[in-house]
Amino acid sequence: MGFLQIISADELSAVYHVNEGQLALNAEGETKEVTTGITFIRQPFPGGLKFNLEGWVGPLTGKTSTYKKTQGYDIAPPIPKEVVIVTANYPNGKLVPVEITPSGTRVPSASKDGDTNIVVPETETISARIGTPFKVKQSKNIGSSQLGDISINYNDQYVLLKNASIQGGDIVWTFDPVKTGVTEVVVFVMGTVQNFVLRIPYKVEIFDTKNAQVSTANR
Repeated sequence: MGFLQIISADELSAVYHVNEGQLALNAEGETKEVTTGITFIRQPFPGGLKFNLEGWVGPLTGKTSTYKKTQGYDIAPPIPKEVVIVTANYPNGKLVPVEITPSGTRVPSASKDGDTNIVVPETETISARIGTPFKVKQSKNIGSSQLGDISINYNDQYVLLKNASIQGGDIVWTFDPVKTGVTEVVVFVMGTVQNFVLRIPYKVEIFDTKNAQVSTANR
């Protein structure tokens, strides 16, 4: 199985580069093997900055491996004195002081500044068969409001993105299932007028039988 979940960290640090206007988050630690796609994901936190440290975990081998992760967020002043980072070994969050430097090496940025709300609908299930593509659809609008950036996250050990297209008012991703098991495909939708993140997870059950039913997730 491969699921996006909160992982542990032994070392956490944060540095704000004033000239670049960027907050760089750093994590080091040991995690279950196999863990890929480690990332800091910003969470709602009035009056401050809070992040979850997440990664795609599975399939498990019974072993562990070490990792290092650095990720940037574009944050406008006022400069934060500290941030909260939630990890598996700090489920209530760890208060991490922010080191302030005039300048530094810019790292890949994950988000624009501003308050963020994350909405997670109920997980839908897709049944897919090896050798038969399946689709995930996301409307570009909610009601009469046009959405901002729309992205998708998946574990490429289980599914591979075949193509993406726009069909009418929908973005359609077509995936090839390549390994049996259970994984997730997660769609992230950014708001425009209001700052929010809509996180839409799809549970994907992959089989290698001719009689498996193939489902298409529509939204």
